[in-house]
Amino acid sequence: MSDTPKNSEARLKANAKWNKNNYVQINLPVFKNTKEEWKKESEKLGYTSLNQFIKDAIKEKIERG
Repeated sequence: MSDTPKNSEARLKANAKWNKNNYVQINLPVFKNTKEEWKKESEKLGYTSLNQFIKDAIKEKIERG
């Protein structure tokens, strides 16, 4: 087995560069209890990620018009 780390510094740097060029952060301030409520509801619906739940909800709203 190799002693080389799974994610080398070069890989982390390349990933950070790719993320910077391809993603944008959206800051959505909400009250703490709101975040916890959304998280519980997303888990009930089978989501493992609150982020994905929010993105799907927005996409669904756009599709409905």
